[in-house]
Amino acid sequence: LVSGSDQAVYPPASETLTRLNIPMRTPYNEENVPKDVDLVVVGNTCSRGHPEVEVVLERGRRYRSLPEVLKEEFLWDRYSLVVTGTHGKTTTSSMLAWFLTEAGHSPSFFIGGRPNNFPEPFHLGNGEEFVVEGDEYDSAFFDKRAKFLHYCPRGVILGQVEFDHSDIYQDIQAVELAFSRLLLLIPKNGMLVASGDHDRVRRLAEKAFCRVVTFGCEEGSDWQAADIKPSVQGMTFRLLVDGADQGEFVLGQWGKYNVMNALGAMVMAHHQGVSLDQLRDALMTFSGAARRMEELGEVGGVMFVDDFAHHPTAIMESIAGLRSRYIGRRIIAVFEPRSNTTVRKYFQREIAEALGEADVVFVGPIYRLDQIPVEERLDILWVLDYLELSGTPAFHQNQFDDLTAAIRSYISPGDVVVFMSNGGFGGIARRIMTA
Repeated sequence: LVSGSDQAVYPPASETLTRLNIPMRTPYNEENVPKDVDLVVVGNTCSRGHPEVEVVLERGRRYRSLPEVLKEEFLWDRYSLVVTGTHGKTTTSSMLAWFLTEAGHSPSFFIGGRPNNFPEPFHLGNGEEFVVEGDEYDSAFFDKRAKFLHYCPRGVILGQVEFDHSDIYQDIQAVELAFSRLLLLIPKNGMLVASGDHDRVRRLAEKAFCRVVTFGCEEGSDWQAADIKPSVQGMTFRLLVDGADQGEFVLGQWGKYNVMNALGAMVMAHHQGVSLDQLRDALMTFSGAARRMEELGEVGGVMFVDDFAHHPTAIMESIAGLRSRYIGRRIIAVFEPRSNTTVRKYFQREIAEALGEADVVFVGPIYRLDQIPVEERLDILWVLDYLELSGTPAFHQNQFDDLTAAIRSYISPGDVVVFMSNGGFGGIARRIMTA
């Protein structure tokens, strides 16, 4: 029997748990931990003082981090394909799992979001490949190593690497060190697929002991996406492999960044025996991942989109993708400062600049405001002033009810409203759409 708990649960996670008949208790409470529990998997958001952590320790029950469970129960003796980097991990992992599945490989996978081509974000297949989304965040309060260091990599897709997780890493050098440690775990007969468009990634790749294949949209990469442009179907590009033109490919998703996600997954899938023709077919049928530029629906002439963007680069790329998809329509960005980096000042200017790519901006309340030292806290008024001075109307509400009402009264037919958060955002998207 599997059960779990969280402070609050929102779709799509709540829908998955209901579908699988997994009991979920909210909010956190020591009574949520069964007295006869055999194993407690402790999430990395839980620390000392957490009521359920305390009762587990007091009772002397067995506990592990999620990465430990993945390694010990699933990844040993599998061909682990780890997808990592600052951006695009969920989409790229979903693509790789789909490409392998469509080619008849029956891979296993464990992905941090729900791939739309599969009923669940996890699957135990009959093949040897195991696709796992890996990130550099710490494993648990009792294990501060990056999660992906548990994942026994045989192959790694490494996208762009930027500073993130300011609560864990002091600077970009510390982030690079975590990624370099991952690459040192790839065996000589393994494979590193690395973004060739970024100097930092190229430098990291030099430390790998395995074969390295680069991908990108600029000349010099082994696999290059050329002539990238939006179309009615999504994005089209020509594929060059070692300089040889392999023809046109069509991706049914929008945004140049999604072409880069696809290219990385294509290289790894091809290394695993998937032909270019199979990749061309699978690319056209890939339908994205939940909360990654996900179209929630159009209500009253307004299109609502849900996106996981919570880093300045991702915010900017997502808005650019929306502009290529919804040409001529007003883009309204609704942003929740929620990640441990975006609730702080570290990226304050970059966040403002990225949000400024939208036509109108709404900023919600800072997540767990009282837990952030005032001197470190994101200054929302500064962000609003920056946007207004740049010519972008910007608004802020401290309560979800007020934010919902403000957005509802502002929008008009033809608008595209994108919700950007790495959390539930108070469920405001569905509240606005169903009002």
